[in-house]
Amino acid sequence: MLIRKIKRDEILESKKISTVAFEFACPDLPQNNETLVQSIESNPPSSADEHWQERYVAFDDAGKMISTMAVIPLTAYFDGHEVPINGIGDVATLPNYRRGGAIRQSFVLALADMYERGDVFSYLYPFSYYFYRKFGYETACETVWWRIPLAGIPKYGTSHTFEMYEPNSDISAFEEAYKLFAEPINLMLKRDEVLWKRRVTGFSPYNSNQWSFVCRDATGAPKGYFIYQAETLHSKKHMVLRDFAFADYNALCAMLELLASFASQYEFADIPLPPHISLTCLSPELHYEHLARKLSFIGMLRVVNIEKALRLAKFKGSGRAVIAVEDASLPQNTGVYAISFGGGETEVELTEEAPDLETDIQNFSRLLIGGLDLAATELIPKIKINGNIENLEKIFYRKKLWINDYF
Repeated sequence: MLIRKIKRDEILESKKISTVAFEFACPDLPQNNETLVQSIESNPPSSADEHWQERYVAFDDAGKMISTMAVIPLTAYFDGHEVPINGIGDVATLPNYRRGGAIRQSFVLALADMYERGDVFSYLYPFSYYFYRKFGYETACETVWWRIPLAGIPKYGTSHTFEMYEPNSDISAFEEAYKLFAEPINLMLKRDEVLWKRRVTGFSPYNSNQWSFVCRDATGAPKGYFIYQAETLHSKKHMVLRDFAFADYNALCAMLELLASFASQYEFADIPLPPHISLTCLSPELHYEHLARKLSFIGMLRVVNIEKALRLAKFKGSGRAVIAVEDASLPQNTGVYAISFGGGETEVELTEEAPDLETDIQNFSRLLIGGLDLAATELIPKIKINGNIENLEKIFYRKKLWINDYF
């Protein structure tokens, strides 16, 4: 079996594998490879297409392409930094070649390449959490879906104004509001033109089931936005917010007020938010008929380069701790790390000292990104704490964490 990056004249064959593996019809797929490539390069429909050169493909011994896997270079926010993160998508193998190791070998090559580039994280949306744990990924982000009855939203008395997105109009106000919301949250993506197309600019309010509104304060500064679609549940229409971002309390109240104006059309709105944001304080009635929430898991994360991630991470105060991490998929990461921090500086070095904490790459990733704190590790057998808890708690603590883009 041969695994390598895709060549320009192989894009069409890769697309065909995806259509078969995911069982979706693609009637507009060109039959000429160069026509397809030119279309993708001039107007990429997805981030995977935008970065088609980073795709890995596998061939059997006869030279037939049997699998494909997109590696998508993106930028994410992490502890005050903008860091490289690779999205994994379009992982597909022809049915008659599955369980032959093509994807496993593709991950071995792709992860090694990411490590050598100095990439910090990788993220994916799994068909099976068990399967991707084999490559060092673990559950990371969660979304809390809030179901808000529109008729029950009170008047907050805000003075904000709203503008609906018009086709081909400037979206800098959306971008500014998004940055205010996303920058303090780990793993939120720094959106490029293609990601904004999948959110806003690829949809017209006049011929699609999507509407986008940006929120401005009294000075005209962008402070938030929401994007919604109309859906029907039990013969009743409701709003599903695809994106909901705000810079402060006043902007949140203003957007809720605007949602309340839809009460004659919709019974309720489903709003996705990160776990650290609660809407209970904004609702005068918490009875189950008036307010509900649902937790959902959204994807898996792994640290690609442990040393680089530790140097970028934000720790509390000053201290020193030693941690041991085992990474079966990237042996380059396996080792015992001494971490000294204080005054905004962090030193990381390999050591032979006895570790204060021992774990695998999956749980190390959850701890460092802020998805776990030490208090939550008691029921996780692959995290062993030997001592020095005072300093470990300065390294591993809960942080604002979310991702709200699919790639």
